[in-house]
Amino acid sequence: MNTETAYELIALHAAAEAGNTHWDTLVSEVIINRRSANVRTYAQVGDARQATTTHAPTLLLTRAHNAILFLRDTWCEATGEVVWGFTFTYFSDDSFTIDYLYERPDWIAPLAVGENLQGDFTA
Repeated sequence: MNTETAYELIALHAAAEAGNTHWDTLVSEVIINRRSANVRTYAQVGDARQATTTHAPTLLLTRAHNAILFLRDTWCEATGEVVWGFTFTYFSDDSFTIDYLYERPDWIAPLAVGENLQGDFTA
């Protein structure tokens, strides 16, 4: 996997979650807890947020999950910083932004000394 493929898989997941919902902005909020990721996607039109009601196919969800962990691992390798989440914001003009969550959410236990979050997502 590479970064471009990871971004594409995450965007495809967000689009599948939105289904036929009209949106100006589509947002996927991701929290990563060691080897799992919780993704919440919502559509926004103007100032109004609407939770997505369509669910992405399981295979796409799995691939997006692996892409999220790959991006987290790649960022950690490159910077030495642990990322606990991302917010992907997609715009109707095909552009997007990514915000990084560096602060560990309170409900996630601190890392143990020597604990490694990284996995093998080279495929």
